[in-house]
Amino acid sequence: MTSDPNTLMQQAACFRCLPPGMQREAQIYLLAKWANAADQPTGSFSYSPPDATVSWNDKNGAFSGDLQTFNDQADIATVTFISLDSDGELASISNLSALQALIQLDASLNSLTSLDVSGNPALKELNCYANSITSLNLAANTSLVLLECGMNGMTSLLLPSSQINSIDCSQNALSVSMVNTILASLNNSGVLNGSATLNDQTPAAPPSHGPPDGIAAKAALGGKGWTVLTD
Repeated sequence: MTSDPNTLMQQAACFRCLPPGMQREAQIYLLAKWANAADQPTGSFSYSPPDATVSWNDKNGAFSGDLQTFNDQADIATVTFISLDSDGELASISNLSALQALIQLDASLNSLTSLDVSGNPALKELNCYANSITSLNLAANTSLVLLECGMNGMTSLLLPSSQINSIDCSQNALSVSMVNTILASLNNSGVLNGSATLNDQTPAAPPSHGPPDGIAAKAALGGKGWTVLTD
């Protein structure tokens, strides 16, 4: 909503045509619009380079094109799926929080060094396999159930308190302490019959007694039907 003084003065002229008894209702309506606008995510979803292909699903169907095509055609409020598997082209993604309905994000096989999905509370599946991400904070993604983030060189991963039942963080640089923490987090979630792949760290990072006790957490997950692979 435009809020510069000159535009507001011009638009205020429309109040002259309203009966006096309706002007208060119009003011309340506009105040509500401004208040709601303040709560909306700032900025527009973007990525670099802008000619990389994006595929998406929204209420109108499934589509693909470059960033300009997305901005021209996508129904932003109903975008539930984004794929940016661009054969290593993609270097950055900005303002994913503009996609509030996003459930699935595939940004695998690119050159990302960071990824911020903290503003996507509906996100259930995240695939950022084979990038150059070193740290991933998913604490805000409490709907997440699937995570694919192998082959990144990651040293830090913060999981949400969610119902994750499939996680692949193999071929990274997670420390023994980090592996212990991940195993303990998965065990504490109470989820049954999941899958956790945490092997092939550089250097090797077999779980230890911690704290937290990764060895005990791995054994407990096995008793809950989980398949767990570690160094």
